[in-house]
Amino acid sequence: MSKNFKLMSKKVLIVLLTLAVIIGFGMPGISYTLAATGNTSVASYASSSVAQPKIPAKLKGKAVRIVSYKTGSNYVATKATSDDTINSPSASSNIVSVTLCDVKNTKKTYTVKASKGVMTLVVKGAQYDIIRAKNNKTKFKSGTYSFAATSGADTYTEPAKFGNMGGNTSQYTYRSALKIKDGAIDAAETIKSLLKKATYSKSTIKNGSLTSKGGFFNGIIVDAASKNTTFNIDKMKMYFNGDGANDFRGEGAAILAQTSGKDTKATSTVNINQTYVHTKGVIRTAAAAKGNGILNIKNSVIYAEETGDTNAQYNALVVPMMKRTPFALGLEGTVRATNILGSAQGIYKDSMIVSSGWGALSTDSGTSYANNNNQYALNVSGVTAGIGSVEKAKKGKTYTATKTVNGTKYGFTMKGSGYVAYADSGVHDKFTNVKFYSPDYAQIMASSTSSAYYTNSTIKSGRIAVMTQQNAGGTISIKDSTVSAADTAVQIKSGAANAGYTNVVLDNAKVKLGTSHKWGGTLVELVESDDAGNPGVTSYKTSDTGDSATYGKAAIKASNASIKNGTYTGNIWNNIYNKTESLNVNIDNAKLTGTISSSYGYHLTAAGKRMANGTTLNACTTGDYRKGTLTDYKKIGAQYNVANEQVNNPVNVKLSNNSTWKIDLADGTNGQAKACYINNLSVEAGSTLTSDYPVTVYVYGTQDIKGTVGSNVTIKSAAVDKTGSTDDGVVTTTQFYDQTPVTFKAVDENGDNCAVSAIVEYKAFTTLQFNVEPTDGYTITDVKADKGSLNKTTGDYAYELTNASGNKDTVTVTITVKKS
Repeated sequence: MSKNFKLMSKKVLIVLLTLAVIIGFGMPGISYTLAATGNTSVASYASSSVAQPKIPAKLKGKAVRIVSYKTGSNYVATKATSDDTINSPSASSNIVSVTLCDVKNTKKTYTVKASKGVMTLVVKGAQYDIIRAKNNKTKFKSGTYSFAATSGADTYTEPAKFGNMGGNTSQYTYRSALKIKDGAIDAAETIKSLLKKATYSKSTIKNGSLTSKGGFFNGIIVDAASKNTTFNIDKMKMYFNGDGANDFRGEGAAILAQTSGKDTKATSTVNINQTYVHTKGVIRTAAAAKGNGILNIKNSVIYAEETGDTNAQYNALVVPMMKRTPFALGLEGTVRATNILGSAQGIYKDSMIVSSGWGALSTDSGTSYANNNNQYALNVSGVTAGIGSVEKAKKGKTYTATKTVNGTKYGFTMKGSGYVAYADSGVHDKFTNVKFYSPDYAQIMASSTSSAYYTNSTIKSGRIAVMTQQNAGGTISIKDSTVSAADTAVQIKSGAANAGYTNVVLDNAKVKLGTSHKWGGTLVELVESDDAGNPGVTSYKTSDTGDSATYGKAAIKASNASIKNGTYTGNIWNNIYNKTESLNVNIDNAKLTGTISSSYGYHLTAAGKRMANGTTLNACTTGDYRKGTLTDYKKIGAQYNVANEQVNNPVNVKLSNNSTWKIDLADGTNGQAKACYINNLSVEAGSTLTSDYPVTVYVYGTQDIKGTVGSNVTIKSAAVDKTGSTDDGVVTTTQFYDQTPVTFKAVDENGDNCAVSAIVEYKAFTTLQFNVEPTDGYTITDVKADKGSLNKTTGDYAYELTNASGNKDTVTVTITVKKS
């Protein structure tokens, strides 16, 4: 080829490239194409990249370390510790310049700056935390490191609320290895040097790895700001080590599906297939979805592991909400493996999903099933999930469970503390052919009508298989499944601490209950809640006074337990006393052996004795709950039941469809009963009430006996003792998230207390949302608050109460009623 032809070819190429760039940048709405570096395909970009910082030429061939750094204007300092930068999401995500020195000549320094945006340190294709590298005096060889700049345009700021964080402000600037926005690569928020070990385009990343060795950094963000966006993650290995930030916003998540546009119906769908994701760190979520995001996980392993922060590091981590599970749940733990937020959805199939402590399949601040097009927040099938650890299975080693994913056999060991699945804010979860393992709870159902449905599944719990808290008419359904619980199959928490009522359905379920604890052997129990309070509360004082309760407390809607189609052994208790709440038990085409009764409950000491009221149970408040003195979390929810005369805790029992209740009185091994105390008793024709030895059933309400009553069973009528009953008008009490107390009080039109006239359901957050309903025979005429702002709203709750700025005094909401 002649020199003239070569020169002409080069000129033509330059002209063509110039035209391509002019057209690409100059015409709105037209994307441009560039051949990406490394092992990447041609990609379509939504924005131009930020100018990249350059390493000074004088440092070529020299090893360096970081001696100082500067943060940009978005950095928000806190007073949580004397030096908040040692583990600060805001400091680490807002660095705009770095000063380096030659390790052999530390007096000579060189500055690397971002002309725009914020900086990320990349070492051998992995992200590192600049501040941690500086503090550790980490050395970097020439040619192994670089600094990348991203726009820093996506930030989030919110006041922190709990513990030493309260009074500070949490700030985070999102940085990511790859960001997809509206179906195109957001070059201004993408770091190509972190993507060289994978093939990627605007629709897929595959066949490679992505590594983060520093905290406060996102891996892949897929954002549908204005149109539906789908992105595929195939055959990837993702390793993320270091703390996350606000996991209510997906800050620091390895994978995040989100919708950032306001009032948009766009959806962001992330398909994760044949991928391994392993995070290590406090609230370092592996995969999250918020807004209208959808996580579609298939044939993958997702593992979020806690790390032991020092106390200084843990205290310096300032986030708006929680950085560990609330003690009120009776748990410890600092990381959720997956988190579904708002109206998002998690669809998980044929995978293994594990957290070492807190939660594996979490939801939070969700949009209720009814308000989200009847969409399940979690729709899970063929998944093995739990609290513990995961590794490639070793030959000859015993595991709690194993699962083969993509041809590799993984071993799961149950340990730590946490729940497998969660439902709150009225979301519904659906589980089919799953295997769940937890040392604490397999399922927690919280506020509103939150519900969970299990079919053809295996549930194993080291304490309580299912616990509901602040639930308001949700359903836990376990059908054609196996439940193994060391203590209790289903526990419904209610009463003064937080009113709750739940529908329980056990249908053709094989339930095996442990008997090693005195509070065990329980099939279903409705218990006076020992909820410690909002997430910032780290202690609880026992106050078990059910055996001295008096009649006439405010009413809560009834809970229901339907025991169907099978043979069951276990006790059913109702120990509510600070409120009035019934437990309706329907035994349908089933045989139940055990005690069913009103009761009182109390906590036990390690020696098995009744715990003195006023005993303080404490949560862990250090960086790692797994070290040092064990916390008292296992004592939360562990109540010993004693069958007792009905006060405010009626139990209504109905036997139908050829059912049998074989009374076997609790003998002190798992609760205690000398008789059964029932409100209404119905034995339909064809059904049987029996016992192998003489027992007495006291009935306080109606007796409808059409079936068979065995000769060993004596039924006696009884009446509730109303001696000493008083009416203080208090319907319920709660608190804002800043722990300001709130009291709901009912009075009649004359101003006289009338606690039994109204039922209040609420959801406590930064504001307090609630509903008020009259009980039979009453009508509500007015609802007022003496402080703050009370407004009517639409949605799941009719009222919203906002505390007055700076107020810490009790806010009283007065409900006025009249007799119908």
